[in-house]
Amino acid sequence: MRADHRLAALLVAMTMVAACTSDGDNSAETPPAETQSDDRADGSRDDGTTSDEETSDEETSDEEANGGDADPDNPEVEARLRVEDQRLVDSSGEQVVLLGSTLYVFPFYLSDGWIDWPVMVESRRNVEQLDEILDRMTEVGFDTIRVPLGTEAWAEPIYSLTSEEWLDRVEWIVAEAAERDIYVMFTWWDALTRGSEWPERYEESFEFMGVVHERVGDEPNVMFEPMNEPREITWDEWIEATSATVRYWREDLGYEGVLVLDTIDWSWSFDPDAADELLELDAELLGQPNLLFAIHRYANDRTCFCDDEPAQWERNVGQYIDEYPIIVTEVGNVNEGFPPQPQWVEQYVDHLVTDGVDSGLNGVLAFTWRWQDQNTMTESDGVTLTPFGNQMIDLMLSGSEPS
Repeated sequence: MRADHRLAALLVAMTMVAACTSDGDNSAETPPAETQSDDRADGSRDDGTTSDEETSDEETSDEEANGGDADPDNPEVEARLRVEDQRLVDSSGEQVVLLGSTLYVFPFYLSDGWIDWPVMVESRRNVEQLDEILDRMTEVGFDTIRVPLGTEAWAEPIYSLTSEEWLDRVEWIVAEAAERDIYVMFTWWDALTRGSEWPERYEESFEFMGVVHERVGDEPNVMFEPMNEPREITWDEWIEATSATVRYWREDLGYEGVLVLDTIDWSWSFDPDAADELLELDAELLGQPNLLFAIHRYANDRTCFCDDEPAQWERNVGQYIDEYPIIVTEVGNVNEGFPPQPQWVEQYVDHLVTDGVDSGLNGVLAFTWRWQDQNTMTESDGVTLTPFGNQMIDLMLSGSEPS
């Protein structure tokens, strides 16, 4: 989240200091103890351009079709989603279009090496109200939550949450989501926070990725997004770091499920040659690739998705949707320094869920369920929809069935 919003939220946060700094005493109600969200959680960028276990149905399919981690002793794994012919499909081969939003349920961000108050406050609230929030998401038609994680915040006990408590919470969230047939996309925010240093530091996230995979990697409602919004790097650097990351997940961890890969320039860009290299690598490792490429968009200073922007979108991303496995994992109402642009949201999201889904787009995720700026889809109670929340849900559900 950007600095002005952190300051605006400070007064609210200070009223919760005593409660938030003693979250370790709050673990009786929920297995996880502390919560937070990202300092850059609002999607700002500088480029301008479940406690129960395994609750899903025990469906079985043949090993080749299950898309990952086949294990005859764990038939639930065979129900996981997979990518087939550029489309995300279920165990029966039916196309799946993911609809949902980012949800902060972890303290995944440090602000100058210390507590980020808004992230701590809002993620703690979301944990306390997780049942109500997931029920509300199910009610409106959502099937996916995108959950940010951060290696530095996990490794440091600053938020009164131990590394084991992080992992307990991971399991709890997955189980709660599975009870409602909701998919969980765990997303590491490290690439965004490290900026141009990420190509030299990506391996620092591997330990955390490994222990999260050990806890929930076999769950059929889980997928992983190893890096959120790489920035200030080249395509060559992205290919090298992302290839090594994919190899780690496939070879070291043995994970065969869907990996969601953000692209450069805060995940605004798409390059078919770079995508081909990763798809070829994944095919070499798995026999067939099981990747999605993530795209993010905000209006910035655009008041409408009109004039030259539809042509730019088509040239940069749209033309590749029927050829490559692409998903839009962030659409926000406002970006740093700009006002909300409801007309742009209306026109852009309508384009995604009609033309995009018909061409093969694999999903649209909003940013974000509850936060302290105008990107929030809900009021402070976490269930009452804001105008932006109503708008996004109406749009996302209006044309999201593949034709």
